[in-house]
Amino acid sequence: MVRSSQPGCEPAEGDIVLATPELLRKIINSLNGRKLPILIHSGGGIINQAMLMGYLIRGRGLDVAVARTVFDPCANTPGGCKQGTWSGPLGEPESQSAFCNTLCTFVLAGGVRRFVGPDARVGVHNFMLNPLMVERWRKTYRETVPLDTVIQRSFVPPIVVNDRIYFRKLGISEEIVDLMISTPASDMRILTGTELLKLRLATEVKDARAVVYP
Repeated sequence: MVRSSQPGCEPAEGDIVLATPELLRKIINSLNGRKLPILIHSGGGIINQAMLMGYLIRGRGLDVAVARTVFDPCANTPGGCKQGTWSGPLGEPESQSAFCNTLCTFVLAGGVRRFVGPDARVGVHNFMLNPLMVERWRKTYRETVPLDTVIQRSFVPPIVVNDRIYFRKLGISEEIVDLMISTPASDMRILTGTELLKLRLATEVKDARAVVYP
């Protein structure tokens, strides 16, 4: 987490790990009721944590925009950056080269308003066949049951159902789950602005700077 060098946003970058939802909650609590947009730039991470973040953001009534952070030069100085009582990294929003891929879309979906700039990228693919999980299943069943059968009958259906429920609750089209399933894990389906609006994953195609500095 970093703080904007202007008092208009709270950026979040990197993988979504076990500790990320709690870190986000602490950051939001530190805003003392101010509803600043959350800027996210992430390749994904852990699905349950991404869902927790999405529910937290929606519950607090916050907006989300896809943007990366361009750090202020003070971040590289010995004394670091300071802004009022804040001491830590400072940065500015930048939509160009920003991305929100697969499980990051679960966080984006949590925004009351969801902004994706023309130069930002939102991508999806089939994250359900994680290579580590496949290897774990292979060792568990030791080929006594065909691996494809195990995956398709036992593991994928519950995940798909939960994903559909999640997006439905947040008002996002369940078609996004179909796009995930149909895109191989080795590939990435980049959603167009038209698709983002149709899926309701974005409420506006709008650059993050215009969101932070209207």
